[in-house]
Amino acid sequence: MIRSELLLDSTLRLDEVGWEEASSIAELLLIHVLNIKRYQLLLHPKLPIKDSDLDTFEELLDRMIKGEPLEYVTGLTEFYGIEMEIRPGVLIPRPETELMIDHAKRISGDGVRMAMDIGCGSGAITLALFEQRIAHEIVAVDVSEEAIRNTAANAAHQGFFRADPEREKLAADLPDNVALLQRTSLNPITKREHRDHLWLIQDDAFSVTFKPPIHPFPLILSNPPYVATHEWHDLPRHIRDHEPKVALEAGDDGLDVHRNLARRLKNWLSPGGAFVGEIGSGQGKAAVALHSQWAKRTELHRDYADLDRFVIAYN
Repeated sequence: MIRSELLLDSTLRLDEVGWEEASSIAELLLIHVLNIKRYQLLLHPKLPIKDSDLDTFEELLDRMIKGEPLEYVTGLTEFYGIEMEIRPGVLIPRPETELMIDHAKRISGDGVRMAMDIGCGSGAITLALFEQRIAHEIVAVDVSEEAIRNTAANAAHQGFFRADPEREKLAADLPDNVALLQRTSLNPITKREHRDHLWLIQDDAFSVTFKPPIHPFPLILSNPPYVATHEWHDLPRHIRDHEPKVALEAGDDGLDVHRNLARRLKNWLSPGGAFVGEIGSGQGKAAVALHSQWAKRTELHRDYADLDRFVIAYN
């Protein structure tokens, strides 16, 4: 079978089971299996496909026909230009969440020393903050062990490793649920080396016992659960049946986690510090009212589809 025939057949099969943008998904899956670039696929649509590659493609396609997301099938995703590993049981980063990084850039100006990512998941937000030089010491916390492991794997891909010679004793004395990673990188503008530190913490950030190892923070970001309970069964099958409910559902109105955040952010943020949080498209007014109870100033921002998506609150 040649490439174009396989793409047409797989597009039809994906479309039959309700996948939106089926042709794009089929194309991305074939590019992954063949380990080529998109332009190579477009330039050579009539090249035959090896039997081994065809078998692999059919195996992965079958998983998608059964509803499994492309990112879990390939084990890869991309966020803010960073190719990342993504594992089943960890929330898949969405394109609109990249706008949080743009807001963080605007707020931080030349950057801040410390930041916290609450509910870090795959580590997408954390690593984008590092790569964009928005912060140089970040606390990434998640209640899920699988999420922390996924973040650690992606951090390793970006050059982070355990053990800091300057903090060797501290690192050795850390509790089991805390890991301190570091890397040294070169600033392309100043040509000076600097050291980044990443605190990985598996914990419930809203428990009464949780205390960040460093604080206060000039910047805190969170893409928390915000799906209302009554909305759960209306989610697309590939989300509802495969992505972690604990990272999506947040009570009757979807704002339970934001209520927890609103009770704690003032204590975690430095004076003038900012919180950037993602919300559901119908939650803008309620989220602003909620965070206005503690913040000196709040802002509501929209996403690519012109829907309410982010609340920003200043301490």
